[in-house]
Formats: sequence, structure tokens, C-alpha cells
Amino acid sequence: MKRIQRFMVGRHGADQLSAFLLIMSILAMWIGRMTGVSLFMLIGYLLMGIGFYRIFSKDMMSRRRENSEFLRRSIPVKNKLKHWVESIGGNTKQAHSHRYYVCTKCHKQLRVPQNKGKKVIKVVCPACRNQMKK
Repeated sequence: MKRIQRFMVGRHGADQLSAFLLIMSILAMWIGRMTGVSLFMLIGYLLMGIGFYRIFSKDMMSRRRENSEFLRRSIPVKNKLKHWVESIGGNTKQAHSHRYYVCTKCHKQLRVPQNKGKKVIKVVCPACRNQMKK
């Protein structure tokens, strides 16, 4: 363990971009293995080489700059993907006990208890006080 620690002194180490590259390399190699297309295997090995190069690199400033650029570009994509997944099935815990409506005036999402009262219910938006019959 001490030898590995001494070897890694002065090296960049793993960060989000190198982890992403290694995961993508494994995914590409798996796709190549399943489909039999050797181009995916080549891309996987290339991504793995770049990932390990970044981990063992001694040029820390360049690697930090690359990682911060990766984070700057990937965080909005990650947030959009998270929002999309939540809009599809993110409320699965409350899907049986509540209904979700969108206010026609201010477009806020409203959560209403399900199976309470009559078939047609009157929903009042707490933000704009708009009344809707659902």
C-alpha cells in the first residue's frame, strides 16, 4: 500500500471526468462484446487509456481545467435528465395516494389526495388562488 501511495504522490488521481471516461469505456466494450462490432471495443480501449492517462498524469493544472470544463457542461445535462426522470416516474411513492395537477394560471404542480370526496373536486392553487374543477 505504501508503494502505491508513493507512486501516486504528485499525480492527479481520479476525478469525475476520469470516472466518466472509465464507465463509458466499460459500456463501449460491453456493447462491442454483445454486438460483435470491434469498433466499440476499440473506442472502449481508447477511452480507458485516456481515463488512466488522466489519473496518472502529473500535469495537475491541465487535468483540473479539463475536469472543471466537463463539470460545467455536464451539470446542466444531468439536471435536465434528472428532471425528465422525475417527471416520468419520480413520484412513484405517492402515485397511489395522490394525484398531480398543473395550475392553469401559474403552471405550478399541485398535489391533491386521491379518492377523497366526490368524482369532481375543486382544486385551489396555493400560489395564485386560482380555482379549478378536476
